[in-house]
Amino acid sequence: MSETYAGEERRSVGRDGTNFTEEQVENAGKRVLMEKKTIDESEFTEGDLMRTAIKKKLGVVSATSAAEGQRFEPAAAVPGIPESQEVPEFSLEKFAEANYDKAINALTDGEKVLYNPETAAIKAPSKEDVLARLSRLTPDQLEVARKFKRPVLVIEPEGLSYGKFVDNLNRGTRTRNDVIVTDSRKEQFALQDKALGIKGDGAVTGWIVGIAEGADELDGKSGILENLTNNWERGEQAKKGAVLVDHSKFALMEKQAIIEGRRLDRVNWSVFSRRDNNNETVCEDGLVSDGRCSERDDHVGFSESYPSDRYSACFRAIVIAPKS
Repeated sequence: MSETYAGEERRSVGRDGTNFTEEQVENAGKRVLMEKKTIDESEFTEGDLMRTAIKKKLGVVSATSAAEGQRFEPAAAVPGIPESQEVPEFSLEKFAEANYDKAINALTDGEKVLYNPETAAIKAPSKEDVLARLSRLTPDQLEVARKFKRPVLVIEPEGLSYGKFVDNLNRGTRTRNDVIVTDSRKEQFALQDKALGIKGDGAVTGWIVGIAEGADELDGKSGILENLTNNWERGEQAKKGAVLVDHSKFALMEKQAIIEGRRLDRVNWSVFSRRDNNNETVCEDGLVSDGRCSERDDHVGFSESYPSDRYSACFRAIVIAPKS
């Protein structure tokens, strides 16, 4: 059921004040900023329950009351709620400095099944190499990255089988449960490995560097998955040179999140591209690949769905830097 409020369609949420998602609270807070009102002056479909949730998020005076006239001006920056509506500056130097070690940790955690710097024939790019690669992104690609809710650095070894990325998720820092990959998923991985000419576990032949959308949760899109995917491919991100993440990139991003005590996609599923099919999402048998980390069971899982069966999906974009 949904309610109409101020001319805008809104989804109903739990009325006990505990079922708001972080994203719902952040979006409500952003609207307060845009309207230039106090928290108490603003009107919400959920009334005081949403006001309380925003105040809890900001730590304003108390969870139930705020000083009269308290403006929505957090003392410190709150993740996901910008201080202004302007697109923030995006320094590649600062980004590489803050994210390089995280990307390398995702590769080496898990008994170094993906990358062993001591024995690797082809070394991972240095921080300086990564920065040089990122500097080759087009202005349009940088604009896409600048608008990510949580940009993360992905450094991906080429030439390895999908099984190696799953092994990496299963080792080292991990969730409380095993990664779940059923036999049908492994068949899909084998198809893609074959298309790439990878035999067995493969060997590192090069490196992909990119900036991806690493927010814990993204807005779920409702509708027929095939239509949603086609709409994304016609959208702004795709037109400006972004593509969707694939299984291996998602595995590296999820590994980063797990190491940091976070998870990607506890609620929705991220739609994957195939790394052998020019960002196409449809598998050989007409299924669409996707993945998540189950909120209930806390395991990372990959799946395939018929386009008419998956009614909620999200789309994680990545901009990939040219090699030269």
